Amino acid sequence: MTTSTQAGEPLITRSGNSSVANIRLQQGSNADFRYYEGNDSRGSYASTDGHGRGYIFLDYRQNQQYDSTRVTAHETGHVLGLPDHYSGPCSELMSGGGPGTSCRNANPDANERARVNQLWANGLAAAMDKALEKSGR
Repeated sequence: MTTSTQAGEPLITRSGNSSVANIRLQQGSNADFRYYEGNDSRGSYASTDGHGRGYIFLDYRQNQQYDSTRVTAHETGHVLGLPDHYSGPCSELMSGGGPGTSCRNANPDANERARVNQLWANGLAAAMDKALEKSGR
């Protein structure tokens, strides 16, 4: 899976690549998903199919209030198939802003890592098959 940013710099290779065995993020011009930044009243978000394709928008204001690396990692979690869990503790990456602005954890917990590894055990095709099976299609 390749990623790119509007400025061409990788944003989340260190925490993403060291945490999940079946995913390797790398910069490239033929990217599966991209990072963009700017101002949006909705805050940061992922526009994705949940199977490694789409884009991530990083809102300037939100990234000044919350830990920017955590926001980026959280939104990348959506691209990899993880849902929000706002009621979770700071130790859960997908709890997002739920734990408050003091939470700086930018790494998925053991359950989140296991879920991504399960979804991506055999690459994108397996992840899509599992998602379609879960949705009843």
